[in-house]
Amino acid sequence: MTTAIALILATTRTPLKTEEALQQDLLAFATKNLGKQVGSGQCAELAAKGLDSINAKPFGTYEDSPAPGDYVWGKKIATITKEEPNPKLKPGMILQFRNVKIVTKSGYTTFTLTAQQHTLIVEKFNSETGETQVLEQNSQGRTYVTRDNINLKGIKSGTIWAYSPQPK
Repeated sequence: MTTAIALILATTRTPLKTEEALQQDLLAFATKNLGKQVGSGQCAELAAKGLDSINAKPFGTYEDSPAPGDYVWGKKIATITKEEPNPKLKPGMILQFRNVKIVTKSGYTTFTLTAQQHTLIVEKFNSETGETQVLEQNSQGRTYVTRDNINLKGIKSGTIWAYSPQPK
């Protein structure tokens, strides 16, 4: 009498998250950390630690582009400049600033934001007005996560790249 034993190996693989799901998860990470310092408190630490926490491709996966220090955070969605100030942004996208100057007016007050290099996460975006609510850290001397508002239609110089996190 011969006995046959069948060995069946089954592997389960978790399906990759969509870009939209990763964006939502990154936004949830940043929101959960409002008022807290993430990592060293540097602006890029918020995005880098966030990508790690949501199991997205980590910081350092992509080579800086177009120059060293111009961090790449995933798939490039938009390049925002004075000539092209109307991006299509979604909550949970990462913005990377390079030599940016944004000037906006409210009543009799003029607001100027300058950033040689800065990393932020989009919380809300109004494509009609350019109003963008962001979560960031290491801004205005604050090394913890804060919520701020900027108007991308007020960009006067520099470049902003918008990235969508990518699945591992």
